[in-house]
Amino acid sequence: LDLCRDACVELEDVAGLRGELETRGTLVSLVIGPNRTLCVHRETLNYWNGRILLALQTFHDQEKLQVAMPRRVLADRVGLADDDMLLACFVDRLAESGDVTARGDAVHLAGFSPRLSADQQDSYDRLIELYRAALFQPPMPKEAASSMKIAESMLQPILQLAAARQILRHLGSGLYLHADFESQLRSMVSQ
Repeated sequence: LDLCRDACVELEDVAGLRGELETRGTLVSLVIGPNRTLCVHRETLNYWNGRILLALQTFHDQEKLQVAMPRRVLADRVGLADDDMLLACFVDRLAESGDVTARGDAVHLAGFSPRLSADQQDSYDRLIELYRAALFQPPMPKEAASSMKIAESMLQPILQLAAARQILRHLGSGLYLHADFESQLRSMVSQ
């Protein structure tokens, strides 16, 4: 009805005009729910894609050790906090085009990987080896930091990175386990 009013198009001509604009690529239909489709102008879609990509780039620049941005943070930063389905639609389209990678409740730019400094990489490697050697008795973060002779505040982002990369599994309450041993432990617990 907006098209009829704003462009002086008769109601019976809308379907044909819409089809023609979609064929040209001027209008894009977005499925944003089981019973909800939204038709947007290509420039509007490009605007939202640009906002999302810029928000992700800014996040990666500021949070160098974070693998991905939580969707709720992305929604807040781009102004779609009240429309999860629309954000999901935009993110899914960007993922299909290869611009972003979306996993669960987090999104990152395609090909992004945290860049560790030499000291951080050394700490990361030592941390992984510490948890691998601990087998089924992993240290708590405070113990790991003490063992590695680094501040716990420096260790925390490295632990989170290892968990995000799925090298370590976060089991809750500061408890991490090397991924190689998680399935074995779950099997032992279930028996």
